[in-house]
Amino acid sequence: MASEFLAIGTTGLTLTAHFFRLSDGQVWNGTTYAEPSSVNAATLAGYRTALTEVQDSAGNCVGYELAIPAGIVVPVHVAVYSAGGTTETWSGEYDPQIAQILEDTGTTLVTHLTAVQRQISNESHRGRWRSFVKSGSNPLAFPTSTGDNPCNPHVFRWTSGAYSYIALYTPYVDTPALYEQPFIARSTDGITWVETGVTNPIVPVGGAGSWNEIYTIDPDMVYSADHSKWFMVAAGNAVTPSEAMIGLWSSTDGLTWTAYSGSAVDGNTAPVIISANGTTGQAWEFYLGLSMLRCPTIFYESGTFYVYYCAYNVAPAAGDAMSIGLVTFTVNVSTGNVENFARNAVNPLIVLPEDEEYYPGGSHISICKSGSTYFMYISRARKHLTYASGATNRVACLLTATSLTGTWTYRGPVLDVGEPGEWDSAQIHLFSPVTLQTKIVELQGGAIKAYYSGRKDGAGVSMDIGIANGYAMATDVNITTDAILADTAELQTDWTNGGRLDLILDATLVAAAGSSGEGSYTGTLTVNNGSTGLEGVVVNARRGGVLKATGSTNASGQITDWVFGAYTYDLAVRLDGYQPETDTITVSASAWTKTISLTQLSITAPSAPGLCTVQFRVYQAGTAVAGAVCTAKLMGLNQASDGTILSNQEVSDTTDSLGVAELELVQVGSIVKGNGVYRISVEIDGKPVAGTKTTIPNQSTILFEDIL
Repeated sequence: MASEFLAIGTTGLTLTAHFFRLSDGQVWNGTTYAEPSSVNAATLAGYRTALTEVQDSAGNCVGYELAIPAGIVVPVHVAVYSAGGTTETWSGEYDPQIAQILEDTGTTLVTHLTAVQRQISNESHRGRWRSFVKSGSNPLAFPTSTGDNPCNPHVFRWTSGAYSYIALYTPYVDTPALYEQPFIARSTDGITWVETGVTNPIVPVGGAGSWNEIYTIDPDMVYSADHSKWFMVAAGNAVTPSEAMIGLWSSTDGLTWTAYSGSAVDGNTAPVIISANGTTGQAWEFYLGLSMLRCPTIFYESGTFYVYYCAYNVAPAAGDAMSIGLVTFTVNVSTGNVENFARNAVNPLIVLPEDEEYYPGGSHISICKSGSTYFMYISRARKHLTYASGATNRVACLLTATSLTGTWTYRGPVLDVGEPGEWDSAQIHLFSPVTLQTKIVELQGGAIKAYYSGRKDGAGVSMDIGIANGYAMATDVNITTDAILADTAELQTDWTNGGRLDLILDATLVAAAGSSGEGSYTGTLTVNNGSTGLEGVVVNARRGGVLKATGSTNASGQITDWVFGAYTYDLAVRLDGYQPETDTITVSASAWTKTISLTQLSITAPSAPGLCTVQFRVYQAGTAVAGAVCTAKLMGLNQASDGTILSNQEVSDTTDSLGVAELELVQVGSIVKGNGVYRISVEIDGKPVAGTKTTIPNQSTILFEDIL
């Protein structure tokens, strides 16, 4: 089939495209799906398909047509590239626009995009760095010696032997909750992982009294061509005292690792290189008087190693909040000694403040680079969502910078937890894009492939690893066969003699002739409170479940000449403060009238002075939603006029058949200390669907419309 990409305001572009699968990012090479063999344009030329310029009768470019080869299995994404006068290269600096093809009928499929001209920018990267789609292959099976909980993956392109990928991760042993140790696995396709040729764990825990007696966790590694070695950092935890510090290892093949044994670094005992107890240790790195450094990530550039790490500087109970610091050092190529060790002058370099959505700080860091931009993904703990198991909800978030030692800009969340009952329903821990061995991001099919660890809510700890693909979407075009066929059938009906569109044209022609004769459907709908017309009533008319007309009543409570076609319509009638109603109306060629009366809703009086009753009203498409859980939680520390301390007061109620829930709250006027701000939310089937924060108690109603 063919897909036409409409490029508004562009002409004479040289466009190419390729097709890649949603589930794993593999690219169609003309015969089958396969992994891109390298990251340059020359070797990927066979994966590209040219777009043909479409011209009108005058020879003007009106768009571009893409031939979709036979054998393409949908769903796929199509990435469209423009040379734009610049030599085409396959790199992270470019941002293709993408259309999603979900139907292959053998006929022409028209997909309109506002533009296909690529924006060349090192910094924006549009959506692919922030919009990720979870793979249908999730969760993946990774080798573990105990069968327990693989987590916290870093995945790199691997160019040795038959394997294409190498993964560094740790199995989390739930019982006892000790002995996390780094594992290595390799893969040919990024889906199936084996530990063939590897002795796991690659770094076992230490013996009694050692600095990593409990575990060696959160490992990360990078390759240095200057040293012809891999370097790995990881956090270890002792038993007595229970302190966490960061050590260093190296490897010539990425499979067998040697602990650092060179000269002491910052006063620490090798292989430890970073500790709050070190010569330059800082106060923020201690928690309860103990070194508490976790979650390191390492980057190498221009002869210098950069290690970012986390430290508790507030109580872990508040969402495991951590600030992020940075140390730099070099490694002498001849002696292997760590030299020029230094903490960043403004440590902690990254301090994310608490807000109404998240606890302060973040953890589980990964860092990578594309073009001249550095990308840091972290895990943040979200407030208000603590599960039955006691787990705090965590999501993956992004920061970016143009300098490793400069200011990092917080960009917000990039990947959320799954639905209740899914393998990643409670937490997203480490989130790490696939990179080359030097941590330069490799785009695969125009997308970023990332691996992440997720935790399922429930008894004990259940963790796994999955894939999420980041697509640079300018427009999502979701096309289903059923929708196309339904719309086509409806258009055929509407265009027939006497059909809806035919009648609109007939009425227009009659009106133009100054007549209101045949073909005009005149009528009046009146909405009142039993006696007086109500202004501003929203009325939706549907036929076969499809919205055909919508309008609101005038000052007299009426809508006139509002629908066309000799059909029966289902009406949904609603005005805030009144009980919603449904009815039907049959339209014919003769004048019609209809009157609908609404009953005003009452609000229950508060039970005591200083309180007020707030009524939540939840609607979708004009219809009341029953069973929605409405919650109001007082934010921060407040004090009522009677001296009562109000801290995180929370009240909930469930909407009834009218979509109404009532909550009794403290009035703003009775709060003498604090701002009286409530966070309000609506959940349907256990899933949050709406929320905001406001000083609501002095209001009588809160309206949520079309929230599903």
